[in-house]
Parts: sequence; structure tokens; C-alpha cells
Amino acid sequence: MDNSQFHGQDGDIRAFGEFINAWLGAYDRWPSPKFLIEKATARFRSAGLSQELQSRHGIELNGIVLVSGAADVSDAVAGAEQRRGLGRAGPDVRGDGVVPQETAARSPGQDK
Repeated sequence: MDNSQFHGQDGDIRAFGEFINAWLGAYDRWPSPKFLIEKATARFRSAGLSQELQSRHGIELNGIVLVSGAADVSDAVAGAEQRRGLGRAGPDVRGDGVVPQETAARSPGQDK
């Protein structure tokens, strides 16, 4: 076998298409929903594999999920909570992003 046929994007796409087709047949999974899950940086590869599956094998995907990692989203989440008045210090009762001191001193859910 000549491994050079699998090197590069076209060979990779063709090999994965053959594998998916064979797997679906071997395990009789044709009626099952078919989703392709890839990292977001592989979006062009995902599009190519989707086209390969459809044109060469007649396999239609139900969807493609692109997964992207994030290093640390805690600041973004805290900022969004603060803007919606859901910050850890309590509700933003005035709507200006500032939590009144008397509200900030209470824990969320605590009665006056």
C-alpha cells in the first residue's frame, strides 16, 4: 500500500469518507443521525468531508459541530452577569452597572 495517497487534505478527506461509509455499513447505522464533530480550525476540512460523503457515498449529514476551546472565560461570564444584573454582589437595581452599597452587602436571596 502506498501511504502517500493519504497525505494532504484530499487524501485525508477521502480516507475518512471511506472509513465512515464502511463503519455505517458494518454496524448498520444508516438510519441513525449523522453529525460530524471537528475543531473549529478544521472548518474547511469539515466542509470537504461533508461534500465527499454526499457526492461519493450518498451520505447526508444531519449537522456539523465545530468545537472551539477557550482558555479562560470566567471574566467574560462575570462581565455578562454584571451587565444583566446577576453579579455576585447582587442585583443592579438602578440599571447603570453600579450595585448600591446596601444591596452589595447582602447575599443574593437574603431578605432585607
